[in-house]
Amino acid sequence: MVAPVVDVPTAAALDAALANAPVVSRLSSLEAGNKGARETEKNANDRRSNAAVSEPQPFNSLNTLNLNLLLTTNTNTNKAVVSFWASWAAGPCNQMDAVAAELAKDYLGAVPFFRVEADGVASSAAAERLGVAAVPTTVFVKNGAVAGKVEGPDPPALVDAVAAQLEPPPRAEAKEAKEVEEGAPSSSSGVPAEPLDSSGNLTETAKRALEALVKKHPVMLFMKGDPDQPRCGFSRKVVEALRASGLDEPQQLGTFDILSDDGVRSGLKVFSDWPTFPQLYVSGELVGGCDIVLEMAQEGTLRKTVDEMLSVL
Repeated sequence: MVAPVVDVPTAAALDAALANAPVVSRLSSLEAGNKGARETEKNANDRRSNAAVSEPQPFNSLNTLNLNLLLTTNTNTNKAVVSFWASWAAGPCNQMDAVAAELAKDYLGAVPFFRVEADGVASSAAAERLGVAAVPTTVFVKNGAVAGKVEGPDPPALVDAVAAQLEPPPRAEAKEAKEVEEGAPSSSSGVPAEPLDSSGNLTETAKRALEALVKKHPVMLFMKGDPDQPRCGFSRKVVEALRASGLDEPQQLGTFDILSDDGVRSGLKVFSDWPTFPQLYVSGELVGGCDIVLEMAQEGTLRKTVDEMLSVL
């Protein structure tokens, strides 16, 4: 069950927290920045036990001062995505952070994604101006004004809002674009490096290739890295769950490193209507991502569910 939206405490209750709010930012267009500040932020993120993503986060961190500057300064971009979170609402906030982190990677260098601790800015004029009354809340800012908002733990709404509010992600380099103009596959997967048409739908070539790829093995895991060297914490946890459930036999389990194939990485999100990785498929059917797999493993139903899905063949 999805956790409910949690109200932000009153400003009076957060005076002490605001006074001690960390002053860390990586927004180069708003401050000079320095290596020491970046290292401080990285170390703090590494120590945070309830971190939303266990790999380097694509978010920039904003304190109260720079949140105000974001709304008043003519920065290099007129668009930004600002996610408000709080440690006391870790469940729903982490859920949205995981999705935002994945989406942010597609816009690196084009549209900044910011992560703001609600406790540190609840009494600020900027938070009031953005109309943030609960967490998690994601605000789309354009030219210093609110262009859109997603309140509560609603990943599908966030994916739709990003698609509606932002320009399409930066295209591949001209050389790569030329290579895939006629739908040439980007690798042995057979999926074109540009799997979507101008409307954001899968091309027929990409759809056929992905349909074959998810059925390549009875159990297919699309992950970052490989089972021996996972490249993100979520992928590592799913691999561990599959091994603990006895689902790692080579003749049954196949894996695919989505970091090695941009076409598969971007196309599979549309194919499965699932915005994050890893993704687990059985008999070509999506089981789910990290949270679902880990929940099934904890309940002791993962192996049973997979066996039942395989028996349908």
